[in-house]
Amino acid sequence: MAPAGDSAAKAVKASGVQLQMLQRFAEVLLLVWTWFKTWLDMGRNGYTIYQQWPRPDIRYSAPQVMLVLGLVATNVLGFLNFRHQGLPQEARFAALDLDALYLAYKHGAEVVRGEASAEWEKLRLRNSLWRSLPLAMMSFALTCRVLFEVPLCQASASASAMAVGFWPELANESAWARDMQRDGVAFLDIEWAAYYKEHGDLVSQVSEDLRRGGKSFGRVLLNLEHSVWSASHCHDSQWQQAGLPLKQAHLEDQVGAAGDKEDARAESQGLSNLLALNVVTFERARMEAVRRENTLKPAVSRLISRMSKSNLLAGAGVVTVNTMGWETLLDEAIGFLKVNLRQDEIQTAHSGRPWTLKITDKWQATVQGGWKVRLGHAFVLFLAAVLPVRKRILESFSPPPSTPKNVLVTMYTSLDLTCLVTAWVLCAIAPAAYHLGALFENTIDNLWPLIEELVNNVKPNSEMKDMAAAMFKN
Repeated sequence: MAPAGDSAAKAVKASGVQLQMLQRFAEVLLLVWTWFKTWLDMGRNGYTIYQQWPRPDIRYSAPQVMLVLGLVATNVLGFLNFRHQGLPQEARFAALDLDALYLAYKHGAEVVRGEASAEWEKLRLRNSLWRSLPLAMMSFALTCRVLFEVPLCQASASASAMAVGFWPELANESAWARDMQRDGVAFLDIEWAAYYKEHGDLVSQVSEDLRRGGKSFGRVLLNLEHSVWSASHCHDSQWQQAGLPLKQAHLEDQVGAAGDKEDARAESQGLSNLLALNVVTFERARMEAVRRENTLKPAVSRLISRMSKSNLLAGAGVVTVNTMGWETLLDEAIGFLKVNLRQDEIQTAHSGRPWTLKITDKWQATVQGGWKVRLGHAFVLFLAAVLPVRKRILESFSPPPSTPKNVLVTMYTSLDLTCLVTAWVLCAIAPAAYHLGALFENTIDNLWPLIEELVNNVKPNSEMKDMAAAMFKN
């Protein structure tokens, strides 16, 4: 009778062998399933592209390009490989992209038993290098788009609010207004739109160009909105209404607010937070104001003279403006406006891309920071696609590498391809970032002539005169 210890060891060994067989069987099934999924995705993407033609969505066109290129590459390489070995039947299967099914049928049992199959390993490596890995890289790159799509949608909403605020009858043409209603938010309750609606007549009187342009200017804004909404997939965003202090709401949820980094809340880390954009834009606008000293400073001097309630105060204001350095005067005026900004809470709206796991109609889990889940999921799939490359590198070692070398190779391959994808993403978004920066530059350059016209032509009311008196008293 065999000792009890030997029986236990044999049982453990048999269990380990069965586990390895199950793992290899799962690898065979995974490769076959990947083949079916590739053709299913190509059919689904192709049909969607056909429906969207001539302007297909990049979320479908880019993966389709990778799938087709991968299909052609693996078929040609497989055909050449089998033809070189004098295997015409296998070469025909490879040319028709049936080699995966054929080799799974022919060598599947051998692979599960752990027997060496050179053609099977070549097939796995071809599919990994030309199909799985490029597609995973493209999917990860496309998922990274959410990092600038969400803030771009939030920034676009400022133009949308101006259009529907000045001209509420254009609300039906606004994608932002429709999405707000879809998410249960009344867009005219938001302070941005309500402000423009309340002061629309006054602002139109101040700007002659705006008054002449009228509703056509609103449609220009909505055309810009539609372009951004389509390119940035803003329909996927979910809008939420919230009450925030006025300064914070202006800095984080709208474009064009004046502020510093110190004005931000530490917990305001959402993707839709526009603080950094506002700080950079405001600093650029301030530099342009400094550059226009020769035209702006006399205009401000005349405006102060008109705003003052008495000749004495008017003279003091003019003398102050003329004697004080222009840059210092700008900083003092900005500081005064920030200190005297309303402190009350207003209704604002910010966007996000939640991730929802729906099990049944009654049970579902939603993560508001869904972009983190999507990005993490795409990154995990990308790293999984790297594993066959890592395995091939490790197999080239003789003798087999130790565990530390194993870990180093894994880290190197993962980090190397991650850097490659990161460079790819940065190169892909560079043109968009360049044109977006140019847009803000041109907007600031074209805005200052309008501001000069406003300063020269505005007729101060009593409230503005009180503000001027308070400024010079301080």
